Amino acid sequence: MATVDKILYGFIAGEVAPDFYGRTDIGKYDFGMADCTNFFVDYCGGIKSRSGFEFCAPTQAAAGAIAYHVFRATFDDYILEFTANKMRVVRNGAYVVEAAKTVVAVSDGNEVEATAHGFVAGNLLYCSGPGVLAGRYLEIYDVATNTFRVREPGLGAESAEQGDIAGGGATVARVYTRYTPYAAAEVSRLCVEQRYEQCIITHANHPPQKL
Repeated sequence: MATVDKILYGFIAGEVAPDFYGRTDIGKYDFGMADCTNFFVDYCGGIKSRSGFEFCAPTQAAAGAIAYHVFRATFDDYILEFTANKMRVVRNGAYVVEAAKTVVAVSDGNEVEATAHGFVAGNLLYCSGPGVLAGRYLEIYDVATNTFRVREPGLGAESAEQGDIAGGGATVARVYTRYTPYAAAEVSRLCVEQRYEQCIITHANHPPQKL
């Protein structure tokens, strides 16, 4: 049987169910698709490739142990990131952070001095100011009262790319983190519903939580 080329000028029926296959007697048959993965139907009838992704920040989650939920406030939108026993907030393509601490000095490449910083091991920091690490996120370990060491998140060892983050107003800010009762295996089954300015978070293994 010869192959026949057919010009399709619209896809307004979108992606159709398998039960629709072969129903040439229905008008929408000529405007439907069996698969529309990574495309969306334009209101004018055509289809467009969906937008790509932009890397915003690293996460400390184990593979697959992460879930995202949108929170729409009155004047802004946020993304709630759930990982094992933690929740972080993303706004405008970056993590929401706490008040910044001034960097006093750096030694050994990755030991940072910041007076009475209040950080603990495992905290995620955002670095700003001059230096090769400006604009990057780093994980804290080996903590003392006025000093701590930093490394790339998830590496479990010092990064070979550590460098000077001090000098001329360099600061570090802890990524805002709320601790939750949800283990890594539970975050994918969270139900998050918004009511006005409040989120209700439910899971079969835990009492409801309000945010």
